[in-house]
Amino acid sequence: MVPAAMVVILVAVQVCLWAVAAETVQSIAGRAAGVAAGVGGTVTAGQQAGEASARSLAGPVVTDPVVLVEPLGPNAVRAVVTGQVESILPWLHPSVRAVRDVGVQRFRIGP
Repeated sequence: MVPAAMVVILVAVQVCLWAVAAETVQSIAGRAAGVAAGVGGTVTAGQQAGEASARSLAGPVVTDPVVLVEPLGPNAVRAVVTGQVESILPWLHPSVRAVRDVGVQRFRIGP
């Protein structure tokens, strides 16, 4: 009975780690896409911002984060962030992925 209860507790903790990791990669993707799509932003600037965010936010929860920022034509950019969730169960190796598509912002003068 006790080993089964321990497995249930460990699975619950693993689900919580996955949820935190999913939120983290969403934040990284949002930052990367926002910088790339902002006024005067570039895909390179978005890539660098995403990688900087990954270094500061991923911590021990998301291991090996990978950030990819790419243009979706002239009016949008896509940021994709993937990574592995820290695992406390030896047979489970969950991963997380976030995709953020954002329209490019342009500054226009006049009505």
